[in-house]
Amino acid sequence: MRIRSHLFSFSACLVALVAVPLSVSGETGSQNARVGNGVDASRALVFADRQRQLFEQIGKSACYARAGVDESAHFVELRKASARFSVVLSAQVNGSTELALHAEPDPDIRARLAALAKVWHPHGEAIQFYLAAPAVEEYALALNAFFSDSTRMANDLGDLSRAIVSAGGEVGIIDPVLSNAINIAGRQRMLLQRMSKQICFVGTWIEPDLNKALLKGAAALFESTKAELYRTLENLEISASLRVEFARRTQRSNAIWLEFRKRIENIIAADTYSPDNLAYVARNDDALLAALEAERALLVRLAIHEKPAPR
Repeated sequence: MRIRSHLFSFSACLVALVAVPLSVSGETGSQNARVGNGVDASRALVFADRQRQLFEQIGKSACYARAGVDESAHFVELRKASARFSVVLSAQVNGSTELALHAEPDPDIRARLAALAKVWHPHGEAIQFYLAAPAVEEYALALNAFFSDSTRMANDLGDLSRAIVSAGGEVGIIDPVLSNAINIAGRQRMLLQRMSKQICFVGTWIEPDLNKALLKGAAALFESTKAELYRTLENLEISASLRVEFARRTQRSNAIWLEFRKRIENIIAADTYSPDNLAYVARNDDALLAALEAERALLVRLAIHEKPAPR
């Protein structure tokens, strides 16, 4: 009873998410409409990208925590990421003064958010029960349903992010080339968390063959999206100093990625799995994540302050 009482407020938040209204007709006021400027549209894109990253972070930290790898740190990460994911999901639908995020006005996007909230509800609740009592085998095993659903939910989040990018571009709020660049940069961070999660799945024998294949695909997509990002920037008129700064940031992320990729190739090729790889990834993906965030932050700065034109 103590655990259930402790989780009551979180469960109530999840139930409220499932019941979000789909109609936006008749809504007025600054919190219920997307303001036609780059700041508001960029924030919507940023939060959509961060949700994709948070979702993969939830799966990664849940796997590592259950495997006993840096358990305390991953419990903290799991608690923060899962709570943040629920808060932002609610804010995307209803708006939030605290997050400076307007309610989503597009009916199609709101419908996607409502469907996502409905799927997330039981998994979010299961994660909170596990966090409250990780030694209870029933709660630890309940995470398997979330792990099995993670690929489908990740795809849904990707579709949602692309819909938000499309909506922002269609109304001319953000230059489509730049909005695409921001989306690609966010995808890089999400893919890193996904690869870390899949490495943990392989190392803990959660559908290892499937997750080796998914890991190989995610690594290839990571590299192809990096190349796509560079091509996209070539189509924008930005200052030489900003190009130099972006090149400096990408040079750092590329250097870290090369070592990370070696680990991935070893994992995919090996018949047996080395626990050293699991520990390495758990302790070193933060450096690559920070380098990727530095790239994305520069693009958001461009969208908000510089507003470059296409070539």
